[in-house]
Amino acid sequence: MLDICDTSSACDLAVVRHSATKWGSCRRFNLKPIQAVGIERGYSLVNYSDFISEISSFSYSQKVDSSFLVKWFQGTLSKLEELHKQQSIITHPRHRGDAREDGFVEIISSMIPSNLKTAKGYAVNKHAAKSREQDLLILNGMDNSCLIKTNSIGYYPIESVLASVEIKSNLNLPELRKSLVNCASLKALTRHPFDKEKDEKTRIFCSIFAYDSAKELKSLSDDLNKLCNDIPPHLRPNAFYILGKGALIPAADKTFCFDHSQFFTNHMFAQMEGIGTKAIPVSEASAFLYFAGGLIDHCRSEGKLREAPSLMSYLSVPFIFQHQVEEIMEKNKKIKQSEEGLLE
Repeated sequence: MLDICDTSSACDLAVVRHSATKWGSCRRFNLKPIQAVGIERGYSLVNYSDFISEISSFSYSQKVDSSFLVKWFQGTLSKLEELHKQQSIITHPRHRGDAREDGFVEIISSMIPSNLKTAKGYAVNKHAAKSREQDLLILNGMDNSCLIKTNSIGYYPIESVLASVEIKSNLNLPELRKSLVNCASLKALTRHPFDKEKDEKTRIFCSIFAYDSAKELKSLSDDLNKLCNDIPPHLRPNAFYILGKGALIPAADKTFCFDHSQFFTNHMFAQMEGIGTKAIPVSEASAFLYFAGGLIDHCRSEGKLREAPSLMSYLSVPFIFQHQVEEIMEKNKKIKQSEEGLLE
């Protein structure tokens, strides 16, 4: 039997329900408060009877706080909003943007597992094509070789790239278009340059996080869905999150599934302002957790499927490609000269 436990309560009286008849329907016992550890109140057991009651409680029930994560991340989002206001006093646009990127990257970095790595820079494929600059790349931690590194910017093999996040101070229509182009430039690298129809299994989760937008979620989703009509499905983004408003998620009939595959359905984008129940109020934090959870779950799953990049191929393939192009050009040149000779 599950028992709902509110860890935010200042009450020192704990209630544990038991499903076993011999323990009765409900037992109450006083716990003496001691110094709090983490987010829970510490306590000491008064006597042996209390100790037995506590042990037995875990045999037949669990203390549950269904809103634990939502409460925690609501505080995290509040800190981001405050950070956004503080950094508005930075006059240099580049420095202001860097500071806001750092705030979001710090949160995501604390959530991802240790086998993943975050970086800023570009992705490159073995055909010598590269993406536009990405604010945040999430890389396969076991195989994240950097081809070129200059200060805070790196060039990474596309095989190592699992996800990207564009971080915007204010998401307006021009910035939305720019974000979509950046996303397409990254996803395009997973396909062969001369075989556009070839279906690649490699999936990259492209998302956009914005600190603010003058538009409401409904207006943003309308703009986004209209723009996506001109974007091939395999180049479309997977998720958006706007601080203080909620998320935009691809969803058929506004139905959201708790699985990261939801983000690759290529459905129209729908607004998610939050998730709640009768007992748990709808909170923006639940929408953020859905956004971040989908991103991280994808990286964990996709990372297991990736093969390590062959750095030798990043040298050999461009030379082979260039050699083939030169042969074709030389052949065409001879054909043209031959045709011109016949005409004379």
